[in-house]
Amino acid sequence: MDSGNALHRSKATAYRRKRRFSSSALRHFPYRAAGDRPKLGSSRNNETRGESQVKRVLNEKVLQRENVVHEGTGGRSQENTSLGFRPAFYDFATQKIYPSRFADGRLAPFHILDGLPDEVVVDRTPNGRVVSAKATLISGFVRDGFFYTRTAAARAAREWAVSE
Repeated sequence: MDSGNALHRSKATAYRRKRRFSSSALRHFPYRAAGDRPKLGSSRNNETRGESQVKRVLNEKVLQRENVVHEGTGGRSQENTSLGFRPAFYDFATQKIYPSRFADGRLAPFHILDGLPDEVVVDRTPNGRVVSAKATLISGFVRDGFFYTRTAAARAAREWAVSE
């Protein structure tokens, strides 16, 4: 295999990578779960270059960090429940929305991992607490059947506060 072909192939791969579905684009818009979805998490390109892929998981530390980042913006449960937002998780892999729940099944007023179903839980403690959830989960909010990322909820809260 000559280096010209390898260079051409790497440019094509880079182009495809740029054209992939981006979660950052969804940060700004509410969206509803849909049947058609792009392929996510394909590691084929990384394997050909000999790189290993580290999967990030959703855990309490991530939720705490998100709360700090979105403090005062309307992107936290404490700041937007009056606007009808309810904490939830969205799974990109299955396109499902999971309302935040306590371990006993009651709806939680904040993001908590303990009420997530086994299908999205990666690790639990011996007493049943969720340590981490799938990397395809993101935290956000549900309002009128639509999922909002924290950023989208913060923007909506800002815009709706101005219009009142």
